[in-house]
Amino acid sequence: MRENHLVIPEYNRCYTYPYSSNPINCDDITPFGSPATAAHLGIPDGTLPLALPPSPINLYYGVRANTYVELSWSSSYDGTAAVFRYRIYVNGVWFASSTARTTIVYNLLRGTEYSFAILAEAADGQLSLYFSNTVVASTTGVAQPPSPAFLRATYTAATSVTLQWDTGTDGSLPVARYRIFQNGSEVNSTAANGIT
Repeated sequence: MRENHLVIPEYNRCYTYPYSSNPINCDDITPFGSPATAAHLGIPDGTLPLALPPSPINLYYGVRANTYVELSWSSSYDGTAAVFRYRIYVNGVWFASSTARTTIVYNLLRGTEYSFAILAEAADGQLSLYFSNTVVASTTGVAQPPSPAFLRATYTAATSVTLQWDTGTDGSLPVARYRIFQNGSEVNSTAANGIT
C-alpha cells in the first residue's frame, strides 16, 4: 500500500505516516511550520499513531568566522521518540547533520548571508512536526570572487600557448576579469575562461 505523506513545501520534505487509511498525495500543500493534524492524515482525532522526535526550538547563532557559523538550539516536548540526528538546512537545503544540539557549519563563503533551520530525525526516519525557527547570519570577511581552478594548456605553438581554466566555488562575487601572470609578472587579462 502506498505510504501517505504530508508536505512542508518550503523545504520540499515529506513526513511519512504509514498508518493512515486515507491516502494523501505528496503534492498536497500544508503551510510551512504547521503541525500534522489527525484530520489531514485521515485518522481519528487525537490518535496520531507515530512516535515522532521532539521539534528543535530556540535556534541561534554564536561564533561567526570567514567560512563557518556556529549554531545552537534546544529541544521541545512535542515528540517522544529519541532524536537520532538533527538535519541542518542552509538556505532551504539539507546541508549537514549533527547528533548534538550544537554544531559548526563549515565550507561557507566569506562575507555571505545565509539562513539556517533545524529539523529532528528519529532512527526510523520519522521527522519532527516542526522545523526550528529560522535564523539569518553572515560570515565575516570580505566577499571575494572564486579562485580559478584546473589551469591547463590546451594548445602550444612555437611562440604562443592557449590556456584554459575553470571557475572555482570558493567565492561569491562575480568575476570581472582574470589577470594572467607569466614568470611572476602580469602580462595580460581577460573576462573569459581562456586566453592565447
